[in-house]
Amino acid sequence: MMAASPALAVIGHNSAGAEPTPYEVSRDRINEIAGEAKHWLTGEPIRSQDEADAVSKLLDMIGDEIKTAEQRRRDENKPFDDGKAEVQARYGKLIGETKSVTGTAILVRDVCRKALTPWRARIEAERQAAAEAARKAAEEAKGDAAFAFDVTRSDDLEGRQRAEDLAAQAKAAEADAKRAGKPVATGLRTVTRAEITDHRAFLRWIAENRPEALRGMLDTFAQTLCAQRVRGVPGLAFHDERVAR
Repeated sequence: MMAASPALAVIGHNSAGAEPTPYEVSRDRINEIAGEAKHWLTGEPIRSQDEADAVSKLLDMIGDEIKTAEQRRRDENKPFDDGKAEVQARYGKLIGETKSVTGTAILVRDVCRKALTPWRARIEAERQAAAEAARKAAEEAKGDAAFAFDVTRSDDLEGRQRAEDLAAQAKAAEADAKRAGKPVATGLRTVTRAEITDHRAFLRWIAENRPEALRGMLDTFAQTLCAQRVRGVPGLAFHDERVAR
């Protein structure tokens, strides 16, 4: 700390000139206070009441400037905020998708999806059933061909030809099964939803496999309990600290 600076008493003096904008007023005031603060906040501890009073005055002054600058920021933003709100409201009626607003386009889209989902699910089920039937037919044809080769003598020309025909049919059936098994564009998509069926088991898994995530969640919840003034929680200590206002 150093001796009191006379600048502390005259911070805020405006020089003559063009009328500054509200932002410029806040900028200059805050910069003046910051410049004065450098004389007092040198990293050395406060050693006298005069020094404490001076720093307290700086704290009050910068606090007032923060409040004033925040209000000026709100005033300057208001035309943009109002304009943005009006645009949001207009487009919200068309494409809004929030808890309070469902736009016309979103409503139409969702109803179309709901109307199409049962039909598309039916088509997909029929395709899967056909694919399964084709797969089974291919397996049977393959088995028939293998059996024909097993029971036919190598010098039985007619039998060998019949076995070869069955093998060709089995190969064609296998190709058909592969084509039938390929997914088609039905407009359906798979959505995975997580459901906790055993909270204790899930918590144990997190503790063992994702401990850092668990610590973060617990830290956040601990601060919530602290703000709610909940006390007497096992494993949680609360520390009171005095800080300057």
